[in-house]
Formats: sequence, C-alpha cells, structure tokens
Amino acid sequence: MKQGKIVRVAGPLVIASECLGAKMYDMVKIGSIGLIGEVIELKEDRAYIQVYEDTTGIGPGEPVFLTGLPLSVELRVFVATPKDPRKDLFRFSWREEEPARRCLEYFEALREDR
Repeated sequence: MKQGKIVRVAGPLVIASECLGAKMYDMVKIGSIGLIGEVIELKEDRAYIQVYEDTTGIGPGEPVFLTGLPLSVELRVFVATPKDPRKDLFRFSWREEEPARRCLEYFEALREDR
C-alpha cells in the first residue's frame, strides 16, 4: 500500500504530500488510527482528502495510506419474511451476507410477479 504524509489538517479536510499515483475518489486511511477519507482533489503530488470522521488529534507528519480502491459501502438489507401468512404476521431480520446479490434477486422476483 502506497503511503503519503499529512501536510495540513483543516477540520474534515486533510492535505497530504507524496501521493503520486492517487486517483480521484480513492479511499485513503488517515494516521495511525486509520480514519477513512476520500480523495477529492489532486495537485502535483498533493492529495486533498475529505475525512468522514473526527480529525481531532491528527496532525502534520502522520501517514496517509493510499488504498487504490474507490470509497464504497456495503448496504444492509432489511427482510420481512412471512411468519404466518394467514394472520399477516411477519418476522423481520437483518441479513448481511451478499447484500448486492439479495437485492438483485429481490427486484428480479418483483419484476417476475408483474
């Protein structure tokens, strides 16, 4: 994993140098605690990073780890399954395994029911 160095912190904005190879919208990890951020601007070897967590305690000289991956999140899927269809009772649960696949299957099933 490539590594840069923090030059300046201004609230949620972190400016890091030595970030050649970084790309717009890449996810980065900030400092030794690994705060999550996203590259929002590039100038020469500097990356301007929007940090999505509190930057208190982060300062110049700390490392910035370039993941080379776009910022992404995995969404949870809320599922209601019939407990007793005759009484319209449902059991609700969170399912975390393969949420994208389940969403796709859900919408395909809806389309087939039309």
